[in-house]
Amino acid sequence: MSLDYQRTYLFSDTYGGRRRQDGAPLGPLERPDLDVQLETDFGSAEALGPVHLREDVYGLPAAHVRHLVRLALNLQAEHGAPVGRTGIFYNAAPRLTPGGEPAAFYVADAVPGGSEGSLARIVTTDLDILAGSERHLTRLRTLPTRDNLLHENGDQFRSRLTPGLLSELVASGARLAEVTDPTIPGLPEGWRVRWVDAFGNILTEAVGPDAQAQVAAILARQKPVNLRLGAAKQGCLVKATDGLESSGPGDLSLYPNGNIDLVRRWGWGAARFGSGGSRDTPGSLPEENPQTRIYHSAYNSFGRPRLDDKVQVVEDVARSASCVGSRFC
Repeated sequence: MSLDYQRTYLFSDTYGGRRRQDGAPLGPLERPDLDVQLETDFGSAEALGPVHLREDVYGLPAAHVRHLVRLALNLQAEHGAPVGRTGIFYNAAPRLTPGGEPAAFYVADAVPGGSEGSLARIVTTDLDILAGSERHLTRLRTLPTRDNLLHENGDQFRSRLTPGLLSELVASGARLAEVTDPTIPGLPEGWRVRWVDAFGNILTEAVGPDAQAQVAAILARQKPVNLRLGAAKQGCLVKATDGLESSGPGDLSLYPNGNIDLVRRWGWGAARFGSGGSRDTPGSLPEENPQTRIYHSAYNSFGRPRLDDKVQVVEDVARSASCVGSRFC
């Protein structure tokens, strides 16, 4: 592995990380909050020193790593050369093309600057994780399936070898081929779930003019709006605000924060009655503690949506079923 990276993040389904007893991957509330970790790694780079992380992504969609790649490249571009360089590796089965042929490993250089020519490198079998990061890319190469000097012809790709492509010394001897006209999948259009953090807050994003106009209109009105996420059968009434500070304790809120966040605000304490209620008409939020905060988080209230699930406006508020813990339903 090259030693000229301040941060290396290796994502693979071969690392054998913690899973549930039935073999299913851990959910977002059970996994490390890598979104926050990356923010810390870049913001405190000089104090923390080198970062080397290996994360098991068994059973997780490419959208999980795609979000982290976008965040890493945005942070790298923001902080520049003084915080060092970043290397990211992604490998997950099945490593096959849509036609059933062995998938190639791609080597993407991104964020120009520094003596190395770029400040970040991504090695991946799936170009989908580069969606939304096209503006940062400076070069794309691919590892030939034959005569690449990394592994013998006819042998399967070895995930223990291919992270070495983060090193220019290894990459220069691997006979990488230039990709002059890369076809990188675009981000799915619409208003969609992009990330769920360890506290059950949901980060969403509007892609495309129609979705962006819809979200802008909802935020401008700053009135409750009824939303349903993904395959959930029930909608939740959410308070649209200009920021979390404009929400009251216990509110299920929607507000701009770089992304568009769906958050249950903490701080309702022992009160069990909702906005406009009284002790004779109690609401559904129990006494607050770490467990009830998670149970009544946006993630659980919206039926545990998946990454890339659509956010839909439910027009008929009166007929919408109430969601767990919402003080507006």
